[in-house]
Amino acid sequence: MSKKKIVVIIIVVILLGLAGVGIYHMEAIYSSPEAVIIREMQLTKECHEKILSDIKADTTHADYVVLVNPSHGGSDTGMTSGGTKEKDINLKVARYMRDLNTNKKIKIYITRETDTNPSAEQRAEIMEALNPDLIVDIHMDSDSTVSVMGMYALYNGAYFDYHLTNEELADMLLRGAVSTTKTAAIGVVDDTMAVEREIEPWIYESRIPSASVYCGYLSNPDELQALRSNAYCQNIAKGLIKGIEEAVDKLDKSEN
Repeated sequence: MSKKKIVVIIIVVILLGLAGVGIYHMEAIYSSPEAVIIREMQLTKECHEKILSDIKADTTHADYVVLVNPSHGGSDTGMTSGGTKEKDINLKVARYMRDLNTNKKIKIYITRETDTNPSAEQRAEIMEALNPDLIVDIHMDSDSTVSVMGMYALYNGAYFDYHLTNEELADMLLRGAVSTTKTAAIGVVDDTMAVEREIEPWIYESRIPSASVYCGYLSNPDELQALRSNAYCQNIAKGLIKGIEEAVDKLDKSEN
């Protein structure tokens, strides 16, 4: 082999090596925790701005506006079990609520459309843009005792509206969801000083009738299997819509 060919081969090997190092370096940077966070924040910002834009462009009219908040999202998975993430079920239920609603008096919006994690400030911005009549917060739960199952609802008892109290809304939502899923109703709990102040402070601080519904336990094998089913999640959504309709009926009567 001539010296010229040897030199060419050496140069090619060096260039390929440098290219490999460069690709590896770029992949390392792109997959670093910092880069992942930056990309998630950017995607969340874009999706959030799209929701706000759609709200401003929406010319449809409804007597009552309901904001549904599928909690968690993005890197904030919420509860997890066997590969199933709370954030995904929350979003699925919220989407079904919006899409299965056929009541012309009610328009349902959601705080996130995709697997993103809007900040409390971003979710509050959507609330302020809509000025909704009701807020429904969607969660799942988990427990160290795997036999625990069912649904419960939390409400802020410190806020009181004589037209529709948070406790009444929580009870209506829970009864509606239990009626369509046939699961156990654990109860309605005044959470004035605890969970929601930390998890969803923008809801806690709002002066809008609101409640958080915990729609099942991912730690219970039977309930986990049910929550993985689209049909079951649709039944949850239908039940929550029933609760919303009952709440709207009460608001209607109070205004007449």
